[in-house]
Order: sequence, then C-alpha cells, then structure tokens
Amino acid sequence: ILGEPEPPMVISNGKMKAGAYSWISQLLYEVDRINPSFKVFLRHSEADNAIDRGLTIPKGHWVGAMAVCANLDEAAFPEPREFSLYPFMPGPERNRSNYLMFGAAGGGRDCWGRDRLALYLLDQFIRAAARLDGLQKVAGPGGDPLKLFEVTVGLPARFSKRRIAPPA
Repeated sequence: ILGEPEPPMVISNGKMKAGAYSWISQLLYEVDRINPSFKVFLRHSEADNAIDRGLTIPKGHWVGAMAVCANLDEAAFPEPREFSLYPFMPGPERNRSNYLMFGAAGGGRDCWGRDRLALYLLDQFIRAAARLDGLQKVAGPGGDPLKLFEVTVGLPARFSKRRIAPPA
C-alpha cells in the first residue's frame, strides 16, 4: 500500500485545503489512536466549567484526560480495537473530529499547526520512508522505540539499497 501513488496534500494560503484527506493522514491518525504519543492531556481550568451530569471543574484545578482510554471508547470509535483505514480500505468508519492526535477538536483550542505544518510534514515523512528499500526495525533491544517522558521520540531503523521484489 505504501508504494501506491497518491498526490501529496494540497497546501493553499498556508493551510491544507478543506477536506484534504489521504490514506496516509488516516494511517497517522489511526496509529496515534492505537498508540497515542501523549497518554494523558493535562489542562488547567481558568474558570468554573460545568460538565456532564451536573459536575463542575472549579477554577484553578488541573484536569487529566486519558487519551489511552478515550481512544478505545466505543461511542467515539466503533469496534475500537480494530485498526481502520476507512474509507480507503474496508473497516469501521471513523469520525476525524473524535481523534485526539492534536488534542480535542473545538472549544477554541484547535491545534494551530495541524493544518499549516504538522500533517503535511508527517505525510512527507511517510512518503520518504516508503521510498527506502528494505526499511526495517533494528533487531533486538537496540531497535526499541526511544521515549522521553513516555512519548516516542525515535524509531531506530535501517534500510538496504537493494530492491526487494514484491511477493508474486
């Protein structure tokens, strides 16, 4: 699937065009849903905030949102333990606004760099990696992902310049 041609995301006026959506961006969102970069989002309440069931988060309190749990919520992600590249491949339909890759959508806290830089660069990184013949994880413990404060910051890998023939 990585070898299939697909035009890169279209950038206009410094932002991705509305509706720009590729299987690579769906791959990125779904991988982060299954294994989120940030397991918990911390927020400081600047004012009293009423939430569901009559609960209030008082001004000055900290709130932790557990992305790991939210990403497996069946109400937000039907069949949450199934990896899905829908609509590009068969699988459960996913609502892009339910993903927490760039924090919760809406409420005036949308990620400024998501459509201006991050998704475009991540898309290009995946395309560049797909051109490396024989790309594979480094064997043994030396190939374990590098983490800083439980956030994956590096994936040791190696590649071979020899062309690997696809299976017949």
